[in-house]
Amino acid sequence: KKWDGVWRIVFFDIPTSNHWKRGALREQLHILNFYQLPKSVWVHPFDCEEIVTLIKSEHRLGQAMLYIIADVVENDGALRKHFNLRHA
Repeated sequence: KKWDGVWRIVFFDIPTSNHWKRGALREQLHILNFYQLPKSVWVHPFDCEEIVTLIKSEHRLGQAMLYIIADVVENDGALRKHFNLRHA
């Protein structure tokens, strides 16, 4: 795929009482090749809204999970390297 220069970011805030749900979500995002920034922030360069919506529904996360589309991520060199990307 050709990158469109836009980052897709997933944030989540799941209570420690649901640690199994947090672990399952992290595992799914890792399998889908998202890049993990802090523990609850994951980034992907390609459109993934459908799969994120499905995961959000499957885990019944409601507002505990946000999908953001961003033009800029500060200091994105590690992201570009991870995904082997150049500027769009």
